Amino acid sequence: MLLLRNEDIIRRIECANPIVKNVQIPKDWYEINSPIQPTSIDLHVGTIQLPPVRDSEKKTDENVLKRVVLHPGATALIKTREEMDFPANISGVVFPPARLSTQGIMLVNPGIVDPGSNKQLHACIINMGRADCEIRENDMILSMMLFMLDEESKCFHNFSLPDDNLLMSLSRDFLNIDTRTREMIKKEINDSKNDFRNFALKIMFLSVIVPLAAGAFTLVYQFSNSSFKEDISKLDGRVKIIEEKLDIKKIEQRLESISQQIDLLKNSKMLTKP
Repeated sequence: MLLLRNEDIIRRIECANPIVKNVQIPKDWYEINSPIQPTSIDLHVGTIQLPPVRDSEKKTDENVLKRVVLHPGATALIKTREEMDFPANISGVVFPPARLSTQGIMLVNPGIVDPGSNKQLHACIINMGRADCEIRENDMILSMMLFMLDEESKCFHNFSLPDDNLLMSLSRDFLNIDTRTREMIKKEINDSKNDFRNFALKIMFLSVIVPLAAGAFTLVYQFSNSSFKEDISKLDGRVKIIEEKLDIKKIEQRLESISQQIDLLKNSKMLTKP
């Protein structure tokens, strides 16, 4: 098995029966924008098909596009502009270019292109990155290495493009972001409604409890305050009664009289001493 170089690939494209059709031939096969690389050929976007949003949605012309913006998690089915027309001794290996991988774009690799392939290639593209990715018609999308077999293959057949069943089996939202986002928004709305409902119930509860508590406090205060005043007035009355009974002025006069008598006794004793 021999890996074809750029010279071999160019020769097999420029011949009467090219192994790859619909190749845009540049002025110079070796210029920077040439589709022929040292050991591979670049393949480009022909058409873009989007999977249906719903299972009941059928394939229409609106699903076939020339340009699409893939949001994170979105998928699309790519069909190449170039058409293979491999003889029995030519096979290919297809892989995505590095520039797409660095953007987080994943291509479900079509892998090996067997001898006898005579159709356009297709691949499922998935945006696994964080940013949107624009895919346009004629964008370089795949690289293919070509090999010449030592002997012709005896088991080759014509290949067909994917039918509608393949497109219907794909999900437009690979990560189910749209559905999950709607569910999260719905959950947040329901949570907000529940929070508002709970808040309203709390407000209603407080609007009832606070006035009742304030009224109860007022009654207790008034009751306790009136009782305290009654106790004070009773004590004042008792003090007045005691004061009336004791007659403090009379007691003071008696004490003064007793003090004078004591002084007289002291003076008489002093006079009778020898």
